[in-house]
Amino acid sequence: MEDKDIIVEGYIEKETPLVEEFIPHNPLNRPKMHYTKPIIALLVYIVQFALICFIPYDAWWLTLITLVAYSAVYFAVIAKRTIIWMVHLYQNLASDETRKKCVFEPSCSEYMILAVQKYGVIKGVCKGINRLHRCGLERGVDYP
Repeated sequence: MEDKDIIVEGYIEKETPLVEEFIPHNPLNRPKMHYTKPIIALLVYIVQFALICFIPYDAWWLTLITLVAYSAVYFAVIAKRTIIWMVHLYQNLASDETRKKCVFEPSCSEYMILAVQKYGVIKGVCKGINRLHRCGLERGVDYP
């Protein structure tokens, strides 16, 4: 009988080594990218921005305030889709070595998408950035 054998009620069981390292199952998800909608959204923004520039105002500062307000409202409306599209772009363009370094399940990019969908743009992006700061320091399963 070896040193590492354990006797339990007459049976000899082999001692199995404990695996201390958590290895997540993160398949490399490469979503299909659609470039037409983001290009159309950008073109619509540019055309509307140009049209606002031609509105005759007596003061230049009024034009500037109108442009900033319009930009803020436009990007607030499409921000969630834009953030998710940018994460999908990262998932398509990042190398396999870079993407396999994630020690969490779900991966950090999937976490960002889930957080933005659950909490909205501002809080979701903040949670996603905090998750990126923890990457490599902790391991395990972590959902937003």
